[in-house]
Amino acid sequence: MSLAAALTAPNLPRGGSVRQEATLITLLAAAVALYYYGQDTLLWAAGAAAALALIWWRLDLGLQAVLLAAPFFRFPKTLDLGPLNLLIAQTGAPEFSLAETLLWLCVAAWVIRRRWSPEETPEAPALSEWLLWLPPFAMVALAAGTLPFTLHLREALREYRLVVVEPALYYVLLAHTLRPADVRRFLYTLVFLGTAIALYGLYHYFFVGVVETTGGVQRILAIYHSPNALALFLGRVIPVAGALTLGGVLYRSQHNRAWWLAGFALLPMTVCFYFTYSRGAFLGLAAALLLMVLLYNRRAGIIAFAIALVGVLALVPFLPQDRVLSATPVLQRLYVWQAALAMAAAHPLTGVGMDNFLYYYPQYILPQAALEPHISHPHNLFLDFWLRLGILGLALLAGLQLLFLRLAIASFQATPVGLRVMVIALMASMADFLVHGLIDNSYFLIDLAYVFWFTLALVAVLFRHTWKPASTIADTP
Repeated sequence: MSLAAALTAPNLPRGGSVRQEATLITLLAAAVALYYYGQDTLLWAAGAAAALALIWWRLDLGLQAVLLAAPFFRFPKTLDLGPLNLLIAQTGAPEFSLAETLLWLCVAAWVIRRRWSPEETPEAPALSEWLLWLPPFAMVALAAGTLPFTLHLREALREYRLVVVEPALYYVLLAHTLRPADVRRFLYTLVFLGTAIALYGLYHYFFVGVVETTGGVQRILAIYHSPNALALFLGRVIPVAGALTLGGVLYRSQHNRAWWLAGFALLPMTVCFYFTYSRGAFLGLAAALLLMVLLYNRRAGIIAFAIALVGVLALVPFLPQDRVLSATPVLQRLYVWQAALAMAAAHPLTGVGMDNFLYYYPQYILPQAALEPHISHPHNLFLDFWLRLGILGLALLAGLQLLFLRLAIASFQATPVGLRVMVIALMASMADFLVHGLIDNSYFLIDLAYVFWFTLALVAVLFRHTWKPASTIADTP
């Protein structure tokens, strides 16, 4: 199909020729660049219109673009709307991250396609339709219910939009649009993103000197404001790359021919991850990798874990002692947890609201922690969900994790062996979310929220199209 002919065919099949795919990606990248860098209103508006047309044509590419833009929330686009600025923002022109703009373009394209050119999708069991709406609706509704009880409403509304509503919308679009054949491509997109950020970070670390010096070490930052934020993101991505690589080595499946790309990506991401010197991240990654190898082969996993443990112990004398063995960060976490528990006890039902921990913390801070009074979250995912969303936030967290586990196990059992790699990659990434989240942030950062719903959506896609009655799942090879 020629490019001119394809412009009139919004249901262009995925998986066209390499030339067609490259042309589409180039056109979309050019439109996005025109929007982002265009200073004149006509220029950025033309870029947005062109991007909308291309996303309408290939919604899946638009959803990939949202994922690629998610970590760059610290570099928003300022929209000069002239007199309309006064109606939208009280001070100055409004700012929107690139991921936010792309998401709403995807929403518009999805609505248009549903109304005028509905895409044909494979039939899914009626039982699975609730997966499209219940998880994000529960999150959005519960978070909305905390707003009337929030002291600093403006900050809460901003987080509600950026971290709750929009990532939940991303889940809906992914779960409704993607097919199982798209899942691996989206996983490699995540790996590509992690690799690009790692390479950028390493360049700045060694050649520019943009670092954070603390605990006797220089910690890498890349595009983030904190090494811990970088470690949190890479901790979600490295297990995916590891699972794709190990799956390619073990199965040599025709569905995973590009596994060696994931293997190469592991090197810069792992080196960058190491230079974050985030001890919580090391624990989270260890848990993710252990789960991954156990899922592939239980005996081999135990042996690999034992070898890795011996290797880590052998490296201890060569690690930066001031950072790795210091008890100060551990004590600081304990102080924050004590204050957070006191805060939760004072506000057990509704919590303190989204993005409001910072304003309440000085009332509960322990004297021993007085040197670090500006803490924006409790460094524990259970306390975080409780304090932001109220006591029902804990039930929501448990429900989402149980749902993920149920979908992942069912998909793992019902999926052919060569495709189980995708399920293992998603489960390993979620394991890092849980373990690292016990001692740091987990969900309530923009990029982490997108990756969380991305992970849940891909499992839902696999489940929707591989679901079978319970009596037949056990017979699946």
